[in-house]
Amino acid sequence: MNVLIVAKTHLTAGVCIGALAENGRFLRLMDETGAHQPFNCPYEIKQVWELTLRKANNIKPPHVEDVKVLHKEYKRTLVNGRTMFQVLEKCNVKIWKGNPDVLFDGNLLWTAKGSGYVPRQ
Repeated sequence: MNVLIVAKTHLTAGVCIGALAENGRFLRLMDETGAHQPFNCPYEIKQVWELTLRKANNIKPPHVEDVKVLHKEYKRTLVNGRTMFQVLEKCNVKIWKGNPDVLFDGNLLWTAKGSGYVPRQ
């Protein structure tokens, strides 16, 4: 399946990779064991990869989009002249415009550094 890398977030233990599949489904790319990708993973925003995926074990909301990457092959990087907003808009992705406090049924919290998250409980 071809996917477009749309987000790369650095965490304490690795990186979180967000992707958009060619069928319009959003994915969070985990490694083959189901853990976050390592810091040195090859994925970069705007890259297209052909991936072999398997649904991750122990899926827990809010991350119901988790998949394990079993095999990967880099295909190309999208034109640098476009912003990610323009790329997603062209893919007919609905982009939220408004106050983020209403997202996730009002359960979105913020770290001291400004990162949003939804607590497990």
